[in-house]
Amino acid sequence: WIRPTDCAHGASGHNTVVAQENGLLLAFNNSCQVANYVSTGGTWSAADGAGATVPTNQWSHLAMTWDGSTLRSYLNGNLISGSGTSKTGSWTNSANNYYLGSRIDCCDQTLNGLIDDVRIYNYARDANQITDDMFSWQAGLAAGDDVVLMNLQGDSTNYTSVGAYEFLKVQSVSLNTVTFSSNILKTYGVAGNSNLTGQK
Repeated sequence: WIRPTDCAHGASGHNTVVAQENGLLLAFNNSCQVANYVSTGGTWSAADGAGATVPTNQWSHLAMTWDGSTLRSYLNGNLISGSGTSKTGSWTNSANNYYLGSRIDCCDQTLNGLIDDVRIYNYARDANQITDDMFSWQAGLAAGDDVVLMNLQGDSTNYTSVGAYEFLKVQSVSLNTVTFSSNILKTYGVAGNSNLTGQK
């Protein structure tokens, strides 16, 4: 996940998210276009992902995969239009260090902003698995678990010591969807849900 403040911070046209010199570069350029690379045999691939623009001052999920022949880039779980840069060969130097927010072994190319929940796998994740990574807030939930959802926000008249809570039982968990089989809804401080605002 990334939340850049701007796109003009990186030297040589790159704002680095994750870098491994002579290995991989997860980044976006000074026009906020995604620009991901992989290196084999000492040669970098062409940039992949230019069909998507990273917004500033908001969180986005950025991912790249390489299966030994094709580099693919994803933004917010979606394969970027035009992504699929061909690059074959062997990893140049997998022993090099990984860096977040900068290419210390090469050049400045820093990112001005926030980075969170970085994951590196030793295989190419598919689109469904990347979506799973995006919605990992549900990690640990399983069928039969009990969940409590609370809303502590009243309307303009009923705004003190009011709210609602629900006890829910998880029926199934799949990709970015949690299905509940039953719920018990209780309100307090007001007559019912019509007096509550906001999201649970």
